[in-house]
Amino acid sequence: MRYFLFKGLPNILRSVGAKICGQRFVDRVERMITWICFSTNPLIQILYCFLAGGGFYIYVKIGFNRFIPGPYVDNYHKTTGTIIMIICYISFIFASWTNPGVIKKTNVKDAIRRFDYDGILFKKGEECRTCKIPKPARSKHCSMCNVCVQKFDHHCIWLNRCVGYYNYRYFLIFIFSHAVICTYGAVIGCLIFYGIIEEQNLFKAQFKNLKTGESISPSLYIVCRWLFDQETPFAFVTILCIVMSFMLTLFFLYHLYMATSGTTTNERSKRSDFSYYFETKVEYLEEWKANFEKFEVKDVDKKKFALDEKWTKQQIDQQIKQCNEKVEGLSKNFYEKDKWVALREIFYPN
Repeated sequence: MRYFLFKGLPNILRSVGAKICGQRFVDRVERMITWICFSTNPLIQILYCFLAGGGFYIYVKIGFNRFIPGPYVDNYHKTTGTIIMIICYISFIFASWTNPGVIKKTNVKDAIRRFDYDGILFKKGEECRTCKIPKPARSKHCSMCNVCVQKFDHHCIWLNRCVGYYNYRYFLIFIFSHAVICTYGAVIGCLIFYGIIEEQNLFKAQFKNLKTGESISPSLYIVCRWLFDQETPFAFVTILCIVMSFMLTLFFLYHLYMATSGTTTNERSKRSDFSYYFETKVEYLEEWKANFEKFEVKDVDKKKFALDEKWTKQQIDQQIKQCNEKVEGLSKNFYEKDKWVALREIFYPN
């Protein structure tokens, strides 16, 4: 599934786009996407400020000033909503500006002592080919920031920064606070609209089709459509809050699960890739062993699986055993800890 989303689907879109719009158009779109999503630039941060600031402005201008207090929404929600929004902005600033744990020659020894090597995902003695410094366990070189980061999780385009050992706590607060404000906005928005329906008795009103002049009996669809036409900006922000509340809540729960499991997005991805590699290698070796006399080891497979065509059946069996042991090792999280210990490590990094 992950291969299809990140490899197969883009290749399909690229091929279809080239046939419809031409290769030059596809190349330009790819360059634009690469610049936006795979290079360090403030464009997405500016977009965040526009969406978060603009959405809250509409909520204050219309929701706070015109509809609060209302039949189902008390005045204190103005203060509560504002406080939560301020927390969102503060978490954005902290997550964006806090050093994620950039590894330099001056601190690489401390970074190496922080985590043990598991011998599969992270091996002792390896060096970053770009930075030319030893690679601590759980670290990764970010091609976008061009630095190695301790306990690397991922590069976040919304923050224009890597998420790592020192700023992962602020990233969790960032997505949690935004999940809360979107849920809060969705609930308050729905209560405001419900108050309007009750005050204006819309389910007993008669609506008129402006084109035909015919009367229309009220239904949930007709009432919602009328409300959207009457309060388009506020209705749009409320719908956006409803959609984003589900997405951000699921995203937060996913990261909370990983945080309490003592793993990262990078490690989860590497564990999946390595498992697939060793399982595929075992299948290849099993086929070689079954057709040992007639099997032809191709050069591309030699390079891919680190094979030697002179291996005997016994040596192939040994390779299969080693691969299966690594698959079994990858099924266990070497860095798993008690949930509270894992969370304490995140929120109080040493």
